[in-house]
Amino acid sequence: MNSLKNKVHINLDVGERVVDESLMYSLVSAVNIACGGHAGDNFTMSTAIKRAQEYNNQIGLHPSYEDRENFGRHSLKLPLDQLMNQWERQYDGFINILIQENATLNHCKPHGALYNDLLHDTSLSEAFVKSLSFFKKPIKIYTMQGSALHKEAESAGYEVEFEAFLDRSYASSLKLTPRSQDGAVIEEPKEVLEQLYHLKNKNGLHSLNGEWIPIEANTYCLHSDHPNTLSILNYLHRNFDS
Repeated sequence: MNSLKNKVHINLDVGERVVDESLMYSLVSAVNIACGGHAGDNFTMSTAIKRAQEYNNQIGLHPSYEDRENFGRHSLKLPLDQLMNQWERQYDGFINILIQENATLNHCKPHGALYNDLLHDTSLSEAFVKSLSFFKKPIKIYTMQGSALHKEAESAGYEVEFEAFLDRSYASSLKLTPRSQDGAVIEEPKEVLEQLYHLKNKNGLHSLNGEWIPIEANTYCLHSDHPNTLSILNYLHRNFDS
């Protein structure tokens, strides 16, 4: 199989106990590990960290609003200090297991509604970046180019990795199509490959309504909670050639 990992940096959300992710680690460059907000517990975090080490994946933290009932996909309108307490609880639990496994944290990528809210909300982004001072060493932050989080992170001296999504359609450069809308999730491997090709080689893609959207990215996300993600990854490895 042609190794996609040498050509494209793909990051994968893991540790969510939705599907069996075990065969996916060897096919991606980085993993974002659920740390107890929307999903995940000590066992899943430890398992994910061990697998990431086995397959030489960059290890990422995947914090969210504390909302397991809605899988972190609904915004929580809470005071910023309460939200910072939520995030720091997730950081604390994760870092303890990271130390136990003698592993290194590479990056942080917010999950779900938190990710989306951080695209536009400057005050929330400022608080989120401030919460990352919890870590003794600076870590990279994954977000879309031009987002509020991008600007706040760079202002605070963090390295930012620009991200684009392979299995989600876009409504605009800083807005994914809502999951409630048909076509929001891209499930066909051939369509995912086409999206990767456009992002990697043409620095953009077509929105769901056909508008061309310029997007700069150097890491590309897939969600492991889709039932055909493994098939998509295998298809990309067999067919991406650039």
